[in-house]
Amino acid sequence: MAEVFRTLQSRRVLRLKWLAVVFASAMLVRQPALGTAARLDLSGITPAGRIHNLTVEEAAHAHPVIVRGVATYYDPYIDQRHAALFVCDSSGCIFAALSATNASSPHRGDLVEVQGVTSGGDYAPMIAEAKVRVLGMAAA
Repeated sequence: MAEVFRTLQSRRVLRLKWLAVVFASAMLVRQPALGTAARLDLSGITPAGRIHNLTVEEAAHAHPVIVRGVATYYDPYIDQRHAALFVCDSSGCIFAALSATNASSPHRGDLVEVQGVTSGGDYAPMIAEAKVRVLGMAAA
């Protein structure tokens, strides 16, 4: 009887070891990270908060984006390279470096559409090479 018990016990131990190996192997299989380009779809109107929450590596892939929101700050002279625009929507706010060829000059409170590409930015993900179009005044 003791021999049968030892045989069953050793089989149970072998089964547990086998399950541990299978589980460890499954953990080692490389799954795409949540933020990889395979999952990343920023087509259409993109929430500002979604861009801002990208990792620097994700944002550096220059994904095309379009953001509609309210201009909260605009400074055409902040930098010799570009004008600065902050746009806020219901998901958050994002900085946009406007391209030199931008024709519109938005004012605080304007409803705007910003089209550009994602960038890692100097401090956080942002919109680079941006063009802005004023759609009207934002609702109060």
